Amino acid sequence: MDPCDPKSFQCWLLQFLTLLGILILCLWLALLPKSPTYTIVYLYAPPFTAAPPQNNTTNNNDIQFRVEIDNPNDKSGIQYGDTNLTIYYYDGYVGSATLPSFYQGNGKTHVWVGVVSVVGGGNSRFRAARNGSAELRVMVAVAMRHRVMGVKGRRKRVELGGFVGVGLDGRMSGKNRKMCCGVATTLEDLLDIYV
Repeated sequence: MDPCDPKSFQCWLLQFLTLLGILILCLWLALLPKSPTYTIVYLYAPPFTAAPPQNNTTNNNDIQFRVEIDNPNDKSGIQYGDTNLTIYYYDGYVGSATLPSFYQGNGKTHVWVGVVSVVGGGNSRFRAARNGSAELRVMVAVAMRHRVMGVKGRRKRVELGGFVGVGLDGRMSGKNRKMCCGVATTLEDLLDIYV
C-alpha cells in the first residue's frame, strides 16, 4: 500500500500534523510579545549657579526626569521588577533612581516621574559641564516577564541606554529620546518566552 495514497491513514495523519504545525507557528508569531519602549520626555539639571528653587522639596543638585514606558502589545501585559535608572557623564557616575516593581497591562503607558540626587565628590567634570552644556548617558536596567493570555513567560533582564543633551538652561535639548536596547534579543530568548 502506498503511504501517499489519499485514502491511507498515514497520509491523512501527515497532512493533519503539517496543518497543525503551521497553525501553531502562526499563533506563536501572532502572540509573540514585543519589548516595551522607554522615552525620556523631560530631563532638567539646574546649573550650580542657579538659586535654590522656592517651595520645592528637591535641592539644587537634583536632576529631575520623566520617562514614559509604553507597552506596544495588544495581547500581553508585562510584569516589571525594580527598574533602575542611572545617569553618567562620560564614564563618571552621576546618580541613580529606582522605580518599584509594577504590572503594566496591554497597550498601556506608565509615566515615571522622579529625581536623581547628584552624588558629590567625584563629579567636578559634570559640575563644570552643567554651567555650559553637556551630554548625559542614561541607562535603564530591569528584569521583566511577559504575561500572554494568563501564561507567565520567563524572566528576562533588559538593559537600555541613550544619550540626552542638556543645554545652557539645564533643560533637555532636542526632542524626546527613545532609549534603545543594549542587549540583543537572541533566538533562545524568543523560544523561552512561554517557558
